[in-house]
Amino acid sequence: MSDRPVRIADCAGWLWARFSGLRDALAGPFDVVTGDHLAELTLR
Repeated sequence: MSDRPVRIADCAGWLWARFSGLRDALAGPFDVVTGDHLAELTLR
């Protein structure tokens, strides 16, 4: 077991959001990347 903290990134987008957000998060020093797209449309 490691004592190192887990680094988590999240990216979320909407219809006109830039699509490079996920690519930018994946390029970063993160262990886990989560995301959702168009979540606002499902809330209607």
